[in-house]
Amino acid sequence: MSLRRAFTILTFAAALRAASVGAAPQQDASSLFSALESPVISGEIDPPALLAVGRAVIRPGAGAHVFVMSASGRPCGVLIDGSATLTYTVDETLSVPLARRNASRAHGLALQESGSQATLSGTLKGTAVWGWDIDKGLGAPRPASTKLPEWLATLLEKKTERNPGRDMVLSASSPAPGYRLAIFHLADDDLRLNVNPASGVRTESLGHYWKLPAISSRAGWLVVEPIVSQPIGRRWWDLASPDIAASDTEIKVVNDDGEHGVITTRTKVQALADHVDMLQLELLSEWVTARDERRLLKITKLTIDGTPASSLQLDWNLLVTLPRPLSKGQSITLEVTTEGRILELPEGDNYWELGTDAWYPRPAWPGAEWAAFHISVTTPSRFVPFAGGDVIQPPTASNGNTIVTELKGPMQYATAVAGRYKTVTDERDGWRVHVSTYAASREAEAHRLAGVVHAVRACLENALGVPYPFHDLEVVEINDWGWGQAPPGMIFITKEALLSNASAAMLDEDVRPMAELTSRGINERIAHEVAHGWFPHVAKIVSREESWLSESFAEYASAVCIQRASADTKRGKFLFDRQVSGWKTRTSALSDPASVYLAEYLGGREADVRDRQRLLYGKGPLVLHALRQELARTAGDEKEGDRLFFTWLRSYIKNFTYKLGGTRHLVAILTQMTGKDWQPWFERYVYGTETPKVN
Repeated sequence: MSLRRAFTILTFAAALRAASVGAAPQQDASSLFSALESPVISGEIDPPALLAVGRAVIRPGAGAHVFVMSASGRPCGVLIDGSATLTYTVDETLSVPLARRNASRAHGLALQESGSQATLSGTLKGTAVWGWDIDKGLGAPRPASTKLPEWLATLLEKKTERNPGRDMVLSASSPAPGYRLAIFHLADDDLRLNVNPASGVRTESLGHYWKLPAISSRAGWLVVEPIVSQPIGRRWWDLASPDIAASDTEIKVVNDDGEHGVITTRTKVQALADHVDMLQLELLSEWVTARDERRLLKITKLTIDGTPASSLQLDWNLLVTLPRPLSKGQSITLEVTTEGRILELPEGDNYWELGTDAWYPRPAWPGAEWAAFHISVTTPSRFVPFAGGDVIQPPTASNGNTIVTELKGPMQYATAVAGRYKTVTDERDGWRVHVSTYAASREAEAHRLAGVVHAVRACLENALGVPYPFHDLEVVEINDWGWGQAPPGMIFITKEALLSNASAAMLDEDVRPMAELTSRGINERIAHEVAHGWFPHVAKIVSREESWLSESFAEYASAVCIQRASADTKRGKFLFDRQVSGWKTRTSALSDPASVYLAEYLGGREADVRDRQRLLYGKGPLVLHALRQELARTAGDEKEGDRLFFTWLRSYIKNFTYKLGGTRHLVAILTQMTGKDWQPWFERYVYGTETPKVN
């Protein structure tokens, strides 16, 4: 190999990993985004022997041409027009099962395992890679009069995701290591590799484009189906740090007419890292109804510190350009007003719900919402409004039917609901549970449900040593079957939770099977939602990997308290053992062995959704019970094992009260308590795919 050829290989690979060391001139985000999503060919360069992007290596074949892509007059990537070979290395041991599970979903991608690693390989017909400063060190490009190949132009037009444009805009003036996105064109499929080494993310993900079926309103559009994700420069259990956080948020919701609403949000956003020059927020651009109708959510006002600011709205994302970069610790005040017909009355019912979707602007990952909320909701007099938090002002005719609540922070997700409800308040020891039944008053059922809430709250306060965070808890009935949700200060629960035996007997015959099915274990489901008050509203999580700290821990804690709250010891043990049996059944039903820790990375197919449920609500609590039994075994005494287990949970909650924690902290606490290294145990059963034995 000639010295010149070797130099070309090295500089090309280095350029693809290089950082943009200086801030680029600021450009309108909207025009830059459009240019990045439809780049032009600005020149041709000599093909390198290899091109490295993250853990992928692309080797152009004989006769391939390499072109420079540009956006708004600035080089933004390279295009390989012609054959090439792709090799992608999965060297994160915990990610290998993901690759094994999903590789066959992409046509033309081969999987080979060797030891604790895996390799994915395929033959490419074309490749496009976006990244700033990719052309550095490659010499001056020759003139080229060509256009994007048809396969790439069509894919860019049909894909639903907003990359490369979104993250390329975010990294345009960043001093951090560079963002990369590659699209690989195989004979019968297209792959997408997203490499984001930013400090708050440090993850790369390989997936393939999947065409939406005819039953979708976006039939024929392309979505990315995950194949494998891997951390960059860290292990999975090493937490990435948020770059911004919302700390104080005021929200005003006005239901002025029918399903139309005006929402004004004023929030303080603080930089947690240096050189924050753009906010990446979550905000819906449209509301999709139960009947797949799309309703626009329009921004009518957007200011930073009172001055109009430039922004770009992209489906779920809102990018806001700051007037000046923020250093760590500095903050701004963002104010956004939106309006639209988003207060949907589902199936003609007389209520609307603003749940945990991004109906107001809030930080997107790698940002965090750790806010105190002041919420007001105004509705027509025929509806009763609710919002999470302590009630500062109840709705009355004299105040325009407006409720005002305060939710002490740090919390994530504001919610609001309004409708034809009847409310029963059950107060015990200074804690108030407001149970609101839809369409009719059911006082006895409401008090029964409130009793379950109070019992579980008292149990977990005693077990964990930290008070329940919501003195006023709104429990609102949703006219549906089979689910619950617990955002801060609120529990949404479906109608079987408030169904008496007499009411059940009066149901239509076609509805009774659903009522009977969803009513089984309803107290356990209510208890699970109460347990979310601690997991994750007290002990905070922020990354997808840590979802089990919310769902699995709430599931186990609720089972413990249902047992303890039972007046009959035998009945309590029966209920707990029934839960354990259910966890075993769900775990055994997994389609493939999988990691609890990476449950959110499985994919979006029906089998993936089912397995995610089985992991978080089956294997996760089963692992916790196995740990409890293992502590008893090593201590040689069941009572001592229980003491250690609940001391461990209590220490976690008390050490991370309103702080960001992670699984690695739980391992450290347990290791310190027992003098034994528990990392190998967690690598087998939590991070890994093994299932522990439970007696």
